[in-house]
Amino acid sequence: MILPAVPILAFKFLFWALALAVFLRELAAAWRPTPALARHFGAAMLLGVVVGAKLVYCLSYPGVALAALAGDTRSLLILAGAGAAPGALLGAVLALRLARRSMTPARAALVFDLDLLVKPAAWALAILDVGSLFWALSEPGFGVYTGAAWGMDFGDGIPRHPVMLYEAAFLVLAAWLHGRLDAGLFRAGDRAMLFIAAYCGVRVLTDYLRPPFGMPFITEMMHPYPWIYFRLMTGEQWVCLLVLLGLLPAWFSLSLRLIGAARR
Repeated sequence: MILPAVPILAFKFLFWALALAVFLRELAAAWRPTPALARHFGAAMLLGVVVGAKLVYCLSYPGVALAALAGDTRSLLILAGAGAAPGALLGAVLALRLARRSMTPARAALVFDLDLLVKPAAWALAILDVGSLFWALSEPGFGVYTGAAWGMDFGDGIPRHPVMLYEAAFLVLAAWLHGRLDAGLFRAGDRAMLFIAAYCGVRVLTDYLRPPFGMPFITEMMHPYPWIYFRLMTGEQWVCLLVLLGLLPAWFSLSLRLIGAARR
């Protein structure tokens, strides 16, 4: 919906704080590290989130990135407050893996298990998706026009796909399923791999329900448009697709193991 700048910032701060609090609460419930380990992995995860979110955003919006490098103030402000959720998730995962490799073998048994990241990340991302309803038209990410009965008017008189609610529903389902999967059937990291693959797949599909796909309206033309590479997908979608392709061998191996376990 269309709100003045101050309420938008207030809502963003509220939901960012809520998402962070829920993330930390869920993570603390499953992982009790030493202070040294908490600092080691916490710093790595924070760095990965920021760098990953910015890099994927710049790939999706190269025009904003280039204008920011040229010193355009508006583009600098957009880039400072923007980020891509898939990039944040993937950046955190890569940073945690690198942080684990940097440790000595003696401490390897105490390191962070990526499976612990699934439920906290799913809830935090779902909260941010719900929160984005309050600032839907203030930044890119809103849905394109739809004639479906569940289309939502965010304040410009146009019924749009509530893409953020589609993604929030998936994330809540992922968090619920994660706690109900039989841990004995999976190796360390398998459930994290499933979550990342499913999330990337959902993002490839739901991003087709966002601009620049579909008929542009005046409201949409007020925002920077993501670049469509090869006239097929945005940079964010390509990153998610490449991750899916990279996870295919692990997915195939896991499927064989699960089938073998079911037959025994």
